[in-house]
Order: sequence, then structure tokens, then C-alpha cells
Amino acid sequence: MAKLREPDHGPYIQGRSYQLSGDVTTIGSLGGKSRSQLEVDLGFEKGRLAKGYSVFQLEEGLANDDFIWGDQTRYSGRKQFLEVFWKSGSGYEAVDVNDLLRGDLLVYFNGDEAQVDALIASHRSEQQAQLNVRSGHYRIAKVRPVTEHIRGVSKYPDSPTHGIPQWTLRRAKWFRCIDIVGPGS
Repeated sequence: MAKLREPDHGPYIQGRSYQLSGDVTTIGSLGGKSRSQLEVDLGFEKGRLAKGYSVFQLEEGLANDDFIWGDQTRYSGRKQFLEVFWKSGSGYEAVDVNDLLRGDLLVYFNGDEAQVDALIASHRSEQQAQLNVRSGHYRIAKVRPVTEHIRGVSKYPDSPTHGIPQWTLRRAKWFRCIDIVGPGS
């Protein structure tokens, strides 16, 4: 198969490989869903997939430092908004899910940083293993809309759907285009 550099947003050719980065999920999280349901589940703004999209399957292995765990698509940008209280009132603060995990574990294990570090390393190894699955519903996939991302304008709302895993690839990796969905199809 020919391997090509990543075009901005296509046109892609089914069966060809491209270097892609950004957020990924599992192929099982995509199957059998309408375009609008995919937008909701993956955290794309309404109408972002209207002009079509391509689906890619990860071909290349990932090392431990190739990704950032994003928990689920219900936390856009890996951020969870928590209510905080001050003497002057209250508000919401965006906290990275990785920081929340570490904080929760530190509370649970009474501040034992060595134990927490070991648990986080184990969690990271489990995530790396999951990212390296190459068959079945758990293989890693990426959806690329035809509609371009416009920095500062495009929105990625938190998904109300629970249980859809998400990771962010820190550098481009090889993916094979396995499906192209045109507008209105």
C-alpha cells in the first residue's frame, strides 16, 4: 500500500495510509451510528460531519510517550469542569482528567506518592496495550471530517454519551483509510 503525507482534510483514498495525529477512539465506538449521533458521541459540533468524513484505523504501534489518556469523549480536551468555592463566591474550573486521576488516588492512598506513581504507571501501560490492539471492536480509529477545523472557531462540545474512550496522539502515526462517507450518505 502507498503511504502518503497527511492532506489537510482530504480527499483521502480508501485503502491508502496516511500520517495522522490528534484524538482517537475505538472502532467499536463508531459502528452503526448516524452522522448526527457520531457528532454527539465524538464531541464534534452539530453539522461538522455534514459534508462527509473519513474513518481511519491505526496501523503503527504506539510507545508509552506517544499518547495522552483522555478518559472519555464526554470530557472535551481532556477537561472536566468542577465547581470550586472561594470566600467571594463560587465558579467552575477546568481540570485535566489526568490531574483528577492523580488527585483522587493521592486522597485514596493518603498521599502515598510512590504507590500512586506505581498505579498511574500501571494504568498508562494498560492504556498503551489498549492502543496497540489491531483487531476487533477495540482497534483504534480516527474520524476526519471533510469540513476543516478552524482554530478558535470550531467547537468540540463535551459528549453526553458515556463510555466512549479517547486518547490524544502526541505525534503523527500511520493510519489506513478504511471508509469514506460522503455528504448525505
